[in-house]
Amino acid sequence: MRNTREQSLNGERFRRNHKDGLRLLLQRWRSLASDPIWDDEDDGQDDCSWWYGERASVSQLAGAAWTLRGWAMQDYAWERRRPKGYAQIDLCVDHPKLELGFIAEAKQIWPRLTRPDLLATRVDRAFKQLQRELGRVKPDGWPQRMFVFVAPWTSTTKKASLPVSDSMLREFVSALGDLEGAAVWTFPWWARNRKIDYVRRTDFYPGVALLTREL
Repeated sequence: MRNTREQSLNGERFRRNHKDGLRLLLQRWRSLASDPIWDDEDDGQDDCSWWYGERASVSQLAGAAWTLRGWAMQDYAWERRRPKGYAQIDLCVDHPKLELGFIAEAKQIWPRLTRPDLLATRVDRAFKQLQRELGRVKPDGWPQRMFVFVAPWTSTTKKASLPVSDSMLREFVSALGDLEGAAVWTFPWWARNRKIDYVRRTDFYPGVALLTREL
């Protein structure tokens, strides 16, 4: 039986110090990621953007900036500290009207959906790595941001009859809400129990979250 739209689980968590521009960017990214245009069974495009890793996820975040009439560029050349020269940063975004601008590094992680107790450790490890990467370039007056895409997975090996349940998702989302920084997430109805053809047929990746912190 096909999932219904009511089964989608979308949410966000912002603090008072998070500006409206950042809020709009993350909300637009979530809208793009959860768009059921990806669910096109007629021509075989049974795809989720978060299946394809960090570069695809950053691309969709850049697309969110462009759809807000901002400017964004991936793998952007930026002056590094040592040795002298230029490095490539994952993303640069500029949107003066929204008072939004930053250089950023990003990482995607794949935690177990059934182990929300381990999520904080995985996320903190990813942010520490991004902090080191950003430390290699000169800020040149630009805010520095770190983005972690979180694409949890689970398997039908032990619970073949119900691979992704409401309780699994809600426990995971509860763990997301406890983490530092801004966060948005989407677990769309159309991706709830969809399998990736080119990996293990028993694995499911029902949704994605995006966490960000400023360096």
